[in-house]
Amino acid sequence: MNKISFPLTLQMQGTKVSDLHEALQLLLDRGIILPNDEPKRRQLSAALQGERAEQMYGTATRKIVTDFQDELRLDGRGEINEATANALNRLLDQLNGPPSDPAEFIVKGSVWFSDKSPAAGVKVSAFDRDLRNEQALGQTQTNRQGSYQLPYSVRQFLKAERGSADLVVKALAADGSLLAASPILFNAPSVSEINLTIPADVMQPPSLFERIGRELPPLMGDLKVQQLEEDKEHQDLTFLSGETGFEKPTLARFVLAHKLPELQAEFWFVILGGSFYEFSEDQSLKEQLEEILKALSSLDATTVRKALTRGFKRREISEAFRKNVPEWVEAFLKVTAQRTVSKSGQPSFTKLALDHAGIADPDKQEIFARLFNEHKALTAKLLCGSASRTFAPQREI
Repeated sequence: MNKISFPLTLQMQGTKVSDLHEALQLLLDRGIILPNDEPKRRQLSAALQGERAEQMYGTATRKIVTDFQDELRLDGRGEINEATANALNRLLDQLNGPPSDPAEFIVKGSVWFSDKSPAAGVKVSAFDRDLRNEQALGQTQTNRQGSYQLPYSVRQFLKAERGSADLVVKALAADGSLLAASPILFNAPSVSEINLTIPADVMQPPSLFERIGRELPPLMGDLKVQQLEEDKEHQDLTFLSGETGFEKPTLARFVLAHKLPELQAEFWFVILGGSFYEFSEDQSLKEQLEEILKALSSLDATTVRKALTRGFKRREISEAFRKNVPEWVEAFLKVTAQRTVSKSGQPSFTKLALDHAGIADPDKQEIFARLFNEHKALTAKLLCGSASRTFAPQREI
């Protein structure tokens, strides 16, 4: 099989594209591309046939290349660049060595967390096991979907005369500690599938916020989260939703959480997850952000605490943030109080009432607004709190 050259891009034609088609077809047939999705492999293989006949780099070719790049965490957006060509050629060398070379083997599968979410970026090592020893056969890393594939050779076996390995696969943390290990697969066939689940007591599944934060950066190029938009000019959420599988309203919450002021994005992500915010296809994220800022003062401390409790229960953010709740609630009330009595924009009812009462001191206005936003009514607690926080004379209260 000929080496894959680069660059190869959409609409190119010729023998170099034909070489690429041959390689992609082999990888589809061996289940190396999309190892856990046989129906999609068959669909892409059928779509590829028309482009092979015309030696055309078409949409089917680009889709298969994109899937290959995603599995190996390569850039390229469906085009053959140097890194993708090198990865393809290395894999083809392993699969199609000279006839005199020993037979090649592949182990593939998926690594999941206990909640069945994919464990992306996890090290996976394969070993040939003997009675009291084991020989490393290779190491790789799971892709965004939690899938891995690892080729190995009979030359690596502890006892090469056996002709097959007694195979063990292990998932490892970044520090090399064991996350999960498979039972021994005796006399492993040429293509083995071994899936692993990481127990919750070994590593907690990532929160929804963490999963989104892990998946977006490779797709964003030089953009920051705060720069993402969904409007007539840019359909960033549409693209990212298609690439990652996360729904657009969820991605909108994530982006808006990074645009909102003062508090951590994790806090805003949870707050936007309730009935307070509803994603709109008819508004840009910039317009939705303005609406959210206007409505912040409608939330009281109790509502915020309930929203955070719900967020932890649904694993929207990490449990490690639970200790931040009192600080977050206080900071939220301060932010909304400052916005309530701000001199910019349309004055709020609270601001007008304070001005009418002759309370012009900015600190006093913020204190009252903070208490009013907490209690949402002229309760005894609010009046006592105002009285204890330098409101004098009594007629001001």
